[in-house]
Amino acid sequence: MLGNRERTTKWLAGGALVGLLLARAGMTAGELDPGPGEIHLQGVIRSVDIEEKSFVLDAASFTLPNGSTRSLSQPRPKTIEIGETAVFLRRERTRTVELGELKPGFRALVVGKDLGSGKSLPAREVAVWEKIVNGRYALGSAPRPVSKPAAPKPTEPPAATEPAAPARISGAGGEWPQWRGPDRNGLSRETGLLDSWPQTGPRLAWRAPGLGGGYSTPTVAGGRIYGMGYRGETETVWCLDAATGRSVWVAEIARANRGVGYGEGSRCSPTVDGDRVYVLGVSGDLVCLDTARGGIQWHRSLVREFGGRIPDWGYSESPLVDGDRVIACPGGANATIVAFDKQTGRDLWRSRVPEGDMAQYASAIAADVAGQRQYIQFMRGGVIGVSARDGRFLWRWNRPANGTANCSTPIFSNGFVFAASGYNTGGGLAQLVPNGGGFTAREVYFTRDMKNHHGGMVLVGDHLYGCDEAILTCLDIRTGRATWQERSVGKGSVTYADGHLYVRGEGGSIALVEANPQRYVEKGRFSQPERSSKPSWPHPVVAGGKLLIRDQETLLCYDVKGVL
Repeated sequence: MLGNRERTTKWLAGGALVGLLLARAGMTAGELDPGPGEIHLQGVIRSVDIEEKSFVLDAASFTLPNGSTRSLSQPRPKTIEIGETAVFLRRERTRTVELGELKPGFRALVVGKDLGSGKSLPAREVAVWEKIVNGRYALGSAPRPVSKPAAPKPTEPPAATEPAAPARISGAGGEWPQWRGPDRNGLSRETGLLDSWPQTGPRLAWRAPGLGGGYSTPTVAGGRIYGMGYRGETETVWCLDAATGRSVWVAEIARANRGVGYGEGSRCSPTVDGDRVYVLGVSGDLVCLDTARGGIQWHRSLVREFGGRIPDWGYSESPLVDGDRVIACPGGANATIVAFDKQTGRDLWRSRVPEGDMAQYASAIAADVAGQRQYIQFMRGGVIGVSARDGRFLWRWNRPANGTANCSTPIFSNGFVFAASGYNTGGGLAQLVPNGGGFTAREVYFTRDMKNHHGGMVLVGDHLYGCDEAILTCLDIRTGRATWQERSVGKGSVTYADGHLYVRGEGGSIALVEANPQRYVEKGRFSQPERSSKPSWPHPVVAGGKLLIRDQETLLCYDVKGVL
């Protein structure tokens, strides 16, 4: 049935990631054949139910176990149970697909055991695509052209080494005081780190168990490590001693919300600013605590007070501290983005974005554009910019958004914004051009080679590194062309430090890769011990000569500066 194709399956318990099939290029629909006692359905996806791990197929034809094929005069709905199914999309290469990527209108080919008329069909294999070109699977509205017209040339190329006037939290070079580090761009200031790892990986310095479930990436400031998680039915903020991993304090901020997707725990990375730490809970609880003992200084609700609506996978944003204010995004027409006084929690202004975008899963950044301070955020409908002074709406760019979940934090450099999302969308570069009292986001290019889901991207020099779904990719930021692509550890997150990429696959493998724009050079790899059954989504953190890896209840600390 699968001929000589190599098949690999990898199951993550409780997740929406359902499998991986490696197939030879140019596979045709006829090559996915039913086995003994199996039925073969072909049709169009009507709806997808992520929680039930199923979708409804409007079947147009079917092949019975005896080999006879029939076409239906009218499509017949059939519920397809994913179970242990290989679901894949075909383009230049096959890749792992999340159930959430399947959309109504996608065509599907299903093989599985038929339980009778009107019953659901437990599928063994499912292929999905958008159309057939010359009898072969094709993803997208047309085959990719061999060459494309030159993109409009920007007035000046993006200077990619460092964003202009980022929202920088004060701290020593060995700190990581907020989401994606000191400058909120995924770049560590650490130097003198190991330039290769032994087969077993760097030395484990300590481990801290019992932190509570969740996907919160830790932050580091003042010799302490901060994070969030669910302990029982309570959402908590925790603080550890960075040298030993011992608990300093734990503070309760809200009731655990297990009704969201992946309800194991918090998503937010605490933001540390001086003697205060700012967090956002899954249900929209924006809380300020003191760093000494975790005492709550003020507490606001993005839902009750500002009309926000909890996203399907919960509020995931990490608060942005910029000067005397804290920025958070309730979402909606009346308070899309809100600025709070960081000392008192009093709201300073409410930004009303014309399309009333709902909150998504990215975190805001600050940028100076043509002399004007802006806050840039990836909302449900697209990337937007508002004035830092009063929240006035300035511009929007919808192309990078998908209809499911926009997660990756945009990257700003010298008047340009790069933004990308997964779910078969991609990313691109836009130049922010003053236009009267506002700005226009003038698209420079858009590429399908950076379908970045939630692992983030880093800009080093003139090159952007991140995962294009399950493929680690290096793009020339000036043109959008990929200079190399490598499967590496699969789909995952990326952090930069001292000339290297720290790449963490969501399956648990961690690799050290040169930030080399010419070719992929791996300098070490190891598999994280004590793996939970959940995806490894928290990003790697490099601070104080240590590599921090969080996996649900446990935080692991590796020495990446000492002599091996």
